[in-house]
Amino acid sequence: MKFLIIFIYTLKLHLLKSQMNHYTDKTKEKTEIPLPLNFDARIKWPNCIDTIKNQKSCGACYAISASSSFSMRYCIRNNLTNIINLSSQHLINCLSGCKGEFPDIVWTYLNENGIPKEECEPYKNRQDKCLRNTCDNNKNNKVKYYKSGKIKLLENEYDIKKEIMLNGPVQSMFIVYKDYFDYKNGIYSHKYGNDIIDYHGVVIIGWGEENGIKYWIIKNSLGENFGDKGYFKMKIGDVSGIGQTAFCDDVYNIDNNNYDNNNSDEDNNVIISNLNENQGNSSRNQSFYLYFRFFWVFIFWFVVQ
Repeated sequence: MKFLIIFIYTLKLHLLKSQMNHYTDKTKEKTEIPLPLNFDARIKWPNCIDTIKNQKSCGACYAISASSSFSMRYCIRNNLTNIINLSSQHLINCLSGCKGEFPDIVWTYLNENGIPKEECEPYKNRQDKCLRNTCDNNKNNKVKYYKSGKIKLLENEYDIKKEIMLNGPVQSMFIVYKDYFDYKNGIYSHKYGNDIIDYHGVVIIGWGEENGIKYWIIKNSLGENFGDKGYFKMKIGDVSGIGQTAFCDDVYNIDNNNYDNNNSDEDNNVIISNLNENQGNSSRNQSFYLYFRFFWVFIFWFVVQ
């Protein structure tokens, strides 16, 4: 069954790649630049790194890694003094709960609808009601939703490194094998236990090289007791597939109306901008994805039967 899930994800990824020209304008990205041997976003942007989260028993890695990446990129893009932590719980409530979700659907939602601050909808370790224009405490009827740029798919090591160095951390996924849970320190690479546990969404914040082995620096969502206070290193090119693809928002394809560039904005009672006029397009796109997912559910059911 796990192999079927991977097959579906891989096929969907190929379909997404064929459509990326619709999402991304790469005309401003053709110039290659030299990349350092080591890079760590925590060193370059210390004020824009959010805290380590713990998803606990909820399969919310897709929401936590996407909201974390977007929070950091928003902070970096707008040169904020302190990061604004954005709500992963909103994505959990309004998308697929604790069951996981494809990154392209998450980033499309971020672009079309946006998410509020974490203090508006804090993490609950479960799916709750999808809220619009109100917070959990029901005290606010004017809530600001932070929207991302359009979805951007990165397909190789150089492009991922370049994107991280210029614009901030990105979301990626990898196959979880049994030996992953035995990781303590050093550079992880799959060695034993070929049973596939699941896919896992994380944030790549940098890279490095030790003793000739290149690795990604990864921000996890399993609490600070995992690895190096919530971070770990994974071998670049590992069989688990980390860094084969990554997702983020396109800094060259942003609707300026989606952003509030007032760095001093710490007031949650900010009216949402441009939500209503985008609802029509958002609904149509969400309907498309809904039908698409129903199609794959049918395929899944057919094969299992």
